[in-house]
Amino acid sequence: MSIRPTAILRHAALAALVATSTVAASGEVLAQRGPSQQAPVQQPSIQQGPIQQGPTIAAIVNEQLISTYDLQARLRLALFSANLPDTQESRQRLLPQVLRQLVDEQLQMQEAQRLGLTVSEKELADAQATIERQNNLPPSGLPQHLAQGGVPFETLRAQLRASIAWGKIVRRQIRPQVEVGEEEVDDYLRDLRARGGRTEYDAAEIFLSAEVFDSVEAARQAAERLAIQARGGAAFGALAQQFSQAPSAANGGALGKVQEGQLDPRLEAALATMQPGQISDPVPVENGFYILQLNEKRRIEHGAGGPETVSLRRVFLPVAPGAAAEVVAEQEAAASRISNTARSCADMERLGREAGSRGNMNPGPIPLSELPQQLRDIVAPLPLNRPTPPLRLDDGFLVMMVCARSVGDTAGLPSRDEVMQSLGMQRIDMMARRYLRDLRRSAFIDVRL
Repeated sequence: MSIRPTAILRHAALAALVATSTVAASGEVLAQRGPSQQAPVQQPSIQQGPIQQGPTIAAIVNEQLISTYDLQARLRLALFSANLPDTQESRQRLLPQVLRQLVDEQLQMQEAQRLGLTVSEKELADAQATIERQNNLPPSGLPQHLAQGGVPFETLRAQLRASIAWGKIVRRQIRPQVEVGEEEVDDYLRDLRARGGRTEYDAAEIFLSAEVFDSVEAARQAAERLAIQARGGAAFGALAQQFSQAPSAANGGALGKVQEGQLDPRLEAALATMQPGQISDPVPVENGFYILQLNEKRRIEHGAGGPETVSLRRVFLPVAPGAAAEVVAEQEAAASRISNTARSCADMERLGREAGSRGNMNPGPIPLSELPQQLRDIVAPLPLNRPTPPLRLDDGFLVMMVCARSVGDTAGLPSRDEVMQSLGMQRIDMMARRYLRDLRRSAFIDVRL
């Protein structure tokens, strides 16, 4: 039995991290010190055959060592997971990216230690069990399978440990800073509908950020090497998992089904010229290079879009004609408490019942155009699950909340949750790459090979 190369590192622990775009960083051989220090860059060479034991130093990262044993073992894992032959040519092509990855993982583990974050044995065991399930291996069968490829099991555990630790860092340090507004989701979906019929691509990607290389040219050369390996029979998904810095890395680079307008125009231009099964040359963008694999493409049509509908919750507190000022003030205060307290539609219903709301609190989906103009102007820009201020009507006070929105035909379109997650992951990924870049820039890193 053999592990599917595209799935060897695809496990639930990484997928749950959200910021897994930076789980595996790729790059040229690094020789970097502090701002005023320099070190010569040499092309390392690792021989074939059994992994050599010994203390030979491959690199130093803030006074912590990466041994040549670590480097050889990780290179063996990369070759094994990508289903590449263990030849000197394959090793020399992958070695710069593998060494860069080890350096970045050392930085990630050091930052996790600084923040007091740890990875438990249970988390590692869960990740191992997921890999085994996905690849039809028996429980605890992964170590034996890796041994058949000459890969020490601790090498995979070390990679998983760094991946999980980095995900915890991103969740703590970055994710709280990222918010995607309902208006952004509306604009995104509205833009998709406006385009009408478009080509849909089922594709995968590998992204190498120029920020983590010594130069743009170094990033381009690394991308070219990976493209050659992919065309030569290496599993594209395994290469993506090992080296891509896109959010899709944890899923083997899979983008799923994307439509024109969802990707950078330069990537869409490349996909438009490709046939299913092809792998692109490196596609340059402002901050790096993409390698694309096209699996399928087809023409789809979207509806032109119908009227926007909103699902509302409404709380109405009546005020009788000629009521005393004290009664008016009391009802206004009750409406204000609901407006300031409710955080969900369930809250609205509960608070409305407690305050003696009159009428139907859940009128169901209503076309926005059917609301009175005054209410339409208030509801149209209102984010989901956010109450309106108390609205004074002739006979009482009204508080409303939008629970859901839909616009016209949604066939073939992503859900609101999918759009929100995608936009959020893009921002998290960008900020995580900058975080790692800053760690690298401030580090003492000395390559000894």
